[in-house]
Amino acid sequence: IHQRVEDYHPVFEFDAIVSRAYASLGDFELSVRHLCSPHTRLMSMKTSVAEVEANELDQSHYALQSIPLQVPGIAEPRSLVILNRKEHE
Repeated sequence: IHQRVEDYHPVFEFDAIVSRAYASLGDFELSVRHLCSPHTRLMSMKTSVAEVEANELDQSHYALQSIPLQVPGIAEPRSLVILNRKEHE
């Protein structure tokens, strides 16, 4: 696929969408929202998750999980940030 994510409109929704060095969490979620089902997991590799960036998300809709990573050859801290949509009644 060779096009911008905003312009990509498949006939199916994804189980997981992964980004690396793409955008803030809020911008990432907004740009891929049309590709998501209620159960799609969003994952992003980040150097860190600033409180400001986490607060950009609608935390009533998403649970945020941050997992520290050790990347060979990279001294700076890295994290895998996982966004899971919360189920609403």
